[in-house]
Amino acid sequence: MEDKKLQSALYYLNHCNFSVIPCKEDKKPWIKWEQYQKEKPTEAQVKEWWGKQFKFANIGIVTGAISGLTVLDVDTKEGMDKLNTLLPDSWLTPTVDTPGRGVHFYCKYEDGIGNSVRFMDGCDIRSEGGYVIAPPSSDARGKWEWRDGCKITKLALNSLPLNILQLILIARARVPIYTDKFLGENGQQTTTGTTNDNILNFSEGTRDNSLFHVANCLSKGGMPNQEIEYLLSLIASNVCNPPFPQNEIQAKVKSAVQRHEKRERNLTSDVRDFIGQHSGNITTTLLASGLQMTTREDQKKLWIILSRLAKEGLLEKTGRVAGEYRIVQKEYEVVDAGSIQVTKGIDISLPFMLEQYVDILPKDLIVVAGTPNAGKTALLLDMVARNQDKWECWYFSTEMGQQACARRLAQRDPHIDWKFKFVQDFGAYEDVIKPDALNFIDYVEQNEGEAFKIPGILAKVQRKLKKGVAVVALQKNTGKGWAVGGEQTRAKPTLFLSVEQQYPGQILKIEKAKAFKDYNPNGFFLKFKIIKGINLRNENDWGPELA
Repeated sequence: MEDKKLQSALYYLNHCNFSVIPCKEDKKPWIKWEQYQKEKPTEAQVKEWWGKQFKFANIGIVTGAISGLTVLDVDTKEGMDKLNTLLPDSWLTPTVDTPGRGVHFYCKYEDGIGNSVRFMDGCDIRSEGGYVIAPPSSDARGKWEWRDGCKITKLALNSLPLNILQLILIARARVPIYTDKFLGENGQQTTTGTTNDNILNFSEGTRDNSLFHVANCLSKGGMPNQEIEYLLSLIASNVCNPPFPQNEIQAKVKSAVQRHEKRERNLTSDVRDFIGQHSGNITTTLLASGLQMTTREDQKKLWIILSRLAKEGLLEKTGRVAGEYRIVQKEYEVVDAGSIQVTKGIDISLPFMLEQYVDILPKDLIVVAGTPNAGKTALLLDMVARNQDKWECWYFSTEMGQQACARRLAQRDPHIDWKFKFVQDFGAYEDVIKPDALNFIDYVEQNEGEAFKIPGILAKVQRKLKKGVAVVALQKNTGKGWAVGGEQTRAKPTLFLSVEQQYPGQILKIEKAKAFKDYNPNGFFLKFKIIKGINLRNENDWGPELA
């Protein structure tokens, strides 16, 4: 057991980035542990504790900022029963079953709440200044054990549901500190104007924003408007100094509700977009992760939205597990099998003679996914130069302006007569596609948190094609075989290439080639260099391994 505890302590330290301490069976630390609230022990120190000094010690994990950890501690059946009425079914986070039928929910660190004892019957919070006993510790009552399906080796820390956080803050008469600012009624960030930013301030000058903040939280929590008005009226009369005008309360509630409804409409649109980019089955967990929905309110709305979409016929419950739906595909094309003709590959030239390995057909999509400054634009412009004499070529750029393009082109063969059309400012990607031309999009980008929409954009671009082809550049992360937007970015392309920098040049890889010719080139590499930002020079031939 001592070896297992040492391995677990090292895992918590090195993989979870937790600060760990050795504890006795009565939960008290073997050491003076205050310093480990500010600095983590070294690996050598941990090995000394569990390898020599305290071989059988239980493992304590210091909560708070040092470990990025806040733990919801439930130690009575009544507390768990009450909590189950508040937690959504789709909310998952690493969970420990403790001796005596208690439960520890490991969550992302929440600033400003400290340790809250009995914020609700049977429920405590362990955060700044606290610690918890972790598996595989034990005492006379039993063991601390990770719950099946909720082990920290499998799940990332989730945020505390917002309604739970509100209960804690109410118990402490505090509000969340996500930043030192919060949104005022007009949607802009405003300072609280207090000497202690984490305290609700109902004094003149700040009471307006504080009342709106309360109304907004209650609206998100699902409280009826009439009840919100009643509570705000009590605060306005009995807490605000001077009292807040009663005739303005209704406007506060209306403004909060409108913001909430607007956000709900946007969320419904995002859910529809996300579903439109997938096929087969989909789960609430996948949706919540893809849409970065971490609060209980968002997850509750997600269940409601999915229920509506099921009634519309877009989704159908699988009946296998809770929260799993099958995406109903209603659109399809019917043709007589005898009328289908074999289509030959089109005449297109690709960098480094890629056309010798793969057939490109009408309506095909080619993706070049690269890390920043790896050479995506150079590869696309090389394709333009190779094909502009036999194709009508359109180049749609989201980052390279006309002058930057002109300077780049001037570095190629000065005798080239550039014939392609360059477009800098345009609307939706699918709206500018020329169905029978060779289209280049450099590159598809989305706002932060909306990368999940990229596979859907690729699908829309492809549907606009007839005899033409689209070549699309996407951003990717180092080492990944797909683009930002997830593995679904590889679903539609016939040819998917990835490019990364490897000093002093670049590495180009065939991640996916659907219609390959004589043999399968998937996984082939090639080294190349970019000269003057546009000229490509290969350093070796295509092959399954780098020379």
